[in-house]
Amino acid sequence: MSKYRWGVVKVDGSKVIPVEHDFVWWPSKSGIAPICSGERWTYIRIDGTVAFQGEFNEAAPFDEGLAPVKNNGYYGVIDENGKLISDYLYDSCGYFSEGFAVVKKDGNYGYIDRTGRIAVAPQYKQAHPFDSGLGRVCRDLSHWGFVDGKGNEVISCRFYDAEDFSDGLAFVQTKASSGYIDVTGKWAIKANQWSTGDEFTEGVACVYGRLNAKRQFGHRFIDKSGQFIFDRAFDFAVGFREGRALVKVGDLHGFIDRTGELVIPAVFDSANSFRHGVAVVSLEGRECCIDRDGNTVIPFGYDLISSAKNGYLRIAIEKERSAQAE
Repeated sequence: MSKYRWGVVKVDGSKVIPVEHDFVWWPSKSGIAPICSGERWTYIRIDGTVAFQGEFNEAAPFDEGLAPVKNNGYYGVIDENGKLISDYLYDSCGYFSEGFAVVKKDGNYGYIDRTGRIAVAPQYKQAHPFDSGLGRVCRDLSHWGFVDGKGNEVISCRFYDAEDFSDGLAFVQTKASSGYIDVTGKWAIKANQWSTGDEFTEGVACVYGRLNAKRQFGHRFIDKSGQFIFDRAFDFAVGFREGRALVKVGDLHGFIDRTGELVIPAVFDSANSFRHGVAVVSLEGRECCIDRDGNTVIPFGYDLISSAKNGYLRIAIEKERSAQAE
């Protein structure tokens, strides 16, 4: 049983689903969300009416019009009318991305397509969502590669570590090198001093590695040519979203612009990246949302706020505090 009551608001703060449920996911673009009260899952519309019900032990939000649901220990897939697209066959099922979802069966991972058919037979130890037409897979935890939607291992499982593709590039490591490859598997940016690299967003990626001969380490930002876009380094940073990048200065978090200047001061205990024009930030155990200029959009008062998706935010208040307020 959740210790929170959950609800949903739009990114402008207007309430959509009251804060009264044991759990709630984001509404889809068409305005349908799964909610849980007790042990029962139901899909509702944002006007409060029931979209459909089913015998679901677990339910997930819709992506690309499809959602994984669980019944009697196994996962299937439904559409936004509640129609079962894929029967309850899998040990787990992820969200749909570029027309495919990761599934697990008998300890191995593969992919199904939008019709529920097996696109890539479960044969991998791990698999991740598609991006740039490819899914990241591994045969063991030190041999990563990428498959296409027909099951072809377009980039063989030869990398010691790898991240998902984004904007046509993926960070990979061999035992001798690290950097970014393109969708053909060729090196696009090669730089041995980086130990990690985030996804490319807005033409920029955040990389972590050695800064100088003194073996000092930090996070910096590069463009697609591998050049640093400014000289400043940070102890912690996350890639750009909507023209702002989350950074840590000392023990606090703030946001920089593309010049590396702090445009939202580092005053928050924690923060998430911008999505749909807002970022979730926390201070002294409470969370609120700010806009790109640092103005408060949703004031402090909630115990938890999720990052935005489809223009909605999930919000939560501890049940004990909610009961006291009532």
